[in-house]
Amino acid sequence: LTLRLWCTVFAANLVGTLCFAGAAVYAGIFSAEQVEAFFEISHHLMAKTPQEMLLHAVPAGFLVAALVWMLPNTQGSEIWVIIGMTYLIALGDFAHVVAGSAEAFLLLLGGDIDLVTTLLGFVVPAFIGNVIGGSVLFAVLAYAQVREEL
Repeated sequence: LTLRLWCTVFAANLVGTLCFAGAAVYAGIFSAEQVEAFFEISHHLMAKTPQEMLLHAVPAGFLVAALVWMLPNTQGSEIWVIIGMTYLIALGDFAHVVAGSAEAFLLLLGGDIDLVTTLLGFVVPAFIGNVIGGSVLFAVLAYAQVREEL
């Protein structure tokens, strides 16, 4: 049941970023300068090799997992914690599979990369790296909570 929920949420997020990319490329809601800037940022992301993408995704997964862990205790400051963590991801030039998929899909829809590059050059390595980073944090935190009982 949990896996099905995660898959549904992940797929819905990817559809959402694909819709954003489609709007950016085809709908004319952004100026030509803005679309050009989107493409420039997107090319920066996709210049990484799949191995680099995976390695840059691990800290992003760790930070998002930390965000999820901290949110129940933020008591009205959730937005600032979310902004802070996403800023750290951007500042570190890390790769997050959902946020970065908008950039990859933008290049796909713009014809700059193909579907295989989108999936194997970004989505798969970023997903794996995010899962590794998040899993490590949760494993460490779970162990810290029960280490006295072991």
